[in-house]
Amino acid sequence: VLLVDDAHWIDPASDGFLAHVVEAVPGTRTLVVVNFRPEYHAAWMSRASYRQLPLPSFGPEASAALLADLLGRDASLAGLGEKIHERTGGNPFFIEEVVQSLAESGSLAGQKGARRLTTPIDEIEIPGTVQSVLSARIDRLPERERRLLQAASVIGREGPLGVLERVG
Repeated sequence: VLLVDDAHWIDPASDGFLAHVVEAVPGTRTLVVVNFRPEYHAAWMSRASYRQLPLPSFGPEASAALLADLLGRDASLAGLGEKIHERTGGNPFFIEEVVQSLAESGSLAGQKGARRLTTPIDEIEIPGTVQSVLSARIDRLPERERRLLQAASVIGREGPLGVLERVG
């Protein structure tokens, strides 16, 4: 079994290598498992040996279970879970980022599993995309950390620590 995690981040050389591996697999006892975001596409995905197993978004029950773990069950939270589920479409990463953003902005107090609302629920705005949530979280960072994050984004996902230290 060969697992390729987060293929949407793959560099061109590794993507080419993966294509060669996929070409070599038919007729062997090898299983190649590749996970990726919907925007990733590769020519090898049109092969007869390719099978896609999409992971659906969470339904209301699964979202409620995740939110109960993240938020807890304080009475002040009434209606928040449904609002988050509706806005996020049940995407678990988006749900987690919304909760973290609400905690960082001060709309939620307490710790994981024991939170309470500090802002009236009708005043809580939940952005429509994960990118919007992450952008708002970045905007709340202190200036020094925000500049360092911007420098790191230019360097790339992986790079020598020394380069980041010099640039930062």
